[in-house]
Amino acid sequence: MRLNLPPLEQMHRRYHSAGDIILGHSEIKNGSGTILLARLDSRKRPLIEVRLRPRTSQRPGIVTVRARIGQDVWNDLVAKSRSLDFRDYSYEKICTAGGSWTVDVMDSEGNVRSIFHVPCYENGALRYFNELASTARAVLPKCASLKAEEFESPEEVLHRCLLPPRRRERLTE
Repeated sequence: MRLNLPPLEQMHRRYHSAGDIILGHSEIKNGSGTILLARLDSRKRPLIEVRLRPRTSQRPGIVTVRARIGQDVWNDLVAKSRSLDFRDYSYEKICTAGGSWTVDVMDSEGNVRSIFHVPCYENGALRYFNELASTARAVLPKCASLKAEEFESPEEVLHRCLLPPRRRERLTE
């Protein structure tokens, strides 16, 4: 799905980025999804971009918002992205889940690493994806003031906040 985004290497060139690029991507079984892109702009100021695809029966539109994040928040995201466990897992069982979550990281040297959330095994992909979603929520005034419902993920709060009610449905339906 990737919501019309090119590979990280092309984004690195397109954005004239001198630093890391962090891309969190989700695809939910009902057709909705989220892209969370944290990067430096051309002036080396950190920002986060959120792209949402709602679940619709017709051709879905994509909602995109950008916001600046603090340098200390950026430094923390980069440090945590570099400490993610990107090793391959050998899967001994098959699991089904309602979605998939992937984190792709390109460091300032151009090295790209990916990790995806596997429901059968604990890894840091979903936890880090939720951290990106929480970061986005915190810097978007409209979203920061929303209270999360019990058992609602940061991604679900972003969808509830940024999508009009007629296009919003629970991510887990």
